[in-house]
Amino acid sequence: MATRHRRTTFLSRLPAPVLMIAMIVYFGWHGVHGDYGIRARLAFETEIARLVADRDAIVERRKDLEARVKLLQSAAIDADMLDERARAKLNLARPEEVVIYTSPGLAGDARVSQLPATLSDAGRVALR
Repeated sequence: MATRHRRTTFLSRLPAPVLMIAMIVYFGWHGVHGDYGIRARLAFETEIARLVADRDAIVERRKDLEARVKLLQSAAIDADMLDERARAKLNLARPEEVVIYTSPGLAGDARVSQLPATLSDAGRVALR
């Protein structure tokens, strides 16, 4: 009984290395450019830094607001704070006060024309 031996050709040995190279390229590409790759991690880190900065600003704003609310509570009411808030909400001034407008919309002679001519004319002047 005779056995035949075939010589392996170049093409018969080619599929395994080509498949391995294709897998290495595929996983390497997705390791850099994929949803959880190196570039995505850098984007996540910058997003985290931005969100932390936003959170810190919000926490600081909340602390400021809590301090203002604490000043307006009945147990520790600050008369100046209450007066400031009431004037801002009601848009009024006392009769003996002179109001000087500082809004950026008024300029030059228009600013002077808004002021009362005398203190007796001042009366109740609306704030802007």
